[in-house]
Amino acid sequence: MTVNHKKLQPVYHWLKNKLHRCAICFEPTQSATPVCYACRARLTPLTAPLCRCSLPCHPADAGELCGRCIKQPPSFAHSHCAWQYDFPLDRVINRYKHHGDVRLEPLLVELWLQQLPATDSLPDALVPIPLHWWRHFRRGFNQSARLAHCLSQHTGIPLLHALSQPRSSSLLQGQSASDRRRQARGRFRVTLDVTHLRLVIIDDVMTTTSTANEAAHQLLKAGARQVDVWTLCRVLPSAGHATSER
Repeated sequence: MTVNHKKLQPVYHWLKNKLHRCAICFEPTQSATPVCYACRARLTPLTAPLCRCSLPCHPADAGELCGRCIKQPPSFAHSHCAWQYDFPLDRVINRYKHHGDVRLEPLLVELWLQQLPATDSLPDALVPIPLHWWRHFRRGFNQSARLAHCLSQHTGIPLLHALSQPRSSSLLQGQSASDRRRQARGRFRVTLDVTHLRLVIIDDVMTTTSTANEAAHQLLKAGARQVDVWTLCRVLPSAGHATSER
């Protein structure tokens, strides 16, 4: 049987456009990448000067504490957030985390690797923020653990699942900073020996630092030498985003 390739060409192009559409604007992409080049160009990296909590600050105060952190000093020593939680990255993370679109995972890892902090020495381990078992069951995966696994593979830094979340909490979306802090208190438990280790907490989004602060506090209380925080993106107060840290 002979195949009429000329007649099949329109079908091939129709399928190609259907299968390779941008996850943000839904326009056909130039390649198999899930986000088109135009949307990728709109991503906003987080640039210095930054407070220890990764919020923009005065150049003279870079790496120090902003007014909010002076009132509530962070438990972690340093934080590094690669990108601003803004359009279109907020849409990508929402589709990945809340709609299970795992085809976006390689893109998120690639974006994170582009903005990894420059360090003189590598930490002893990466510690992903855990999910409560029920939320893990409902979502089907822990985005922080998956992203931490990918970062571990690319950087060679060991992955250490040293935290658990035995107590369930309500979604943090739309809650005030004080409500987030109250819900985060006592939320995590250290399950492995972390004595004298220099650790980096891994999470996808930092909103008010409540989750990272509580996790760092528990790790330090269990004997960790130092705890830093790396997240893919940071919500800026002026952005007006309502997002769940988990």
